[in-house]
Amino acid sequence: MTTELLKNSTPTDKKTISNRIVELTKIIHLPGIRSSFKEEANYARENGDSYEIYLNSVLENELNKRQHNRMLARIRLAKFPVK
Repeated sequence: MTTELLKNSTPTDKKTISNRIVELTKIIHLPGIRSSFKEEANYARENGDSYEIYLNSVLENELNKRQHNRMLARIRLAKFPVK
């Protein structure tokens, strides 16, 4: 399945591109990007941001989501008493 996705040509219409991004982020395990790329793209378009600024934003969102999830996992592992 992964090889099939890589062989396909890049779609050009917005809906197909969004669907493909969702698919690819599932395959390569990037839930932060999956959840934020549309909102960040709209923001970037409205503000005339460069591709680099957009990419930086979605990557920062991914990193923040991973760090937050790691912190929650550590708290669960520590088995702190719940009030």
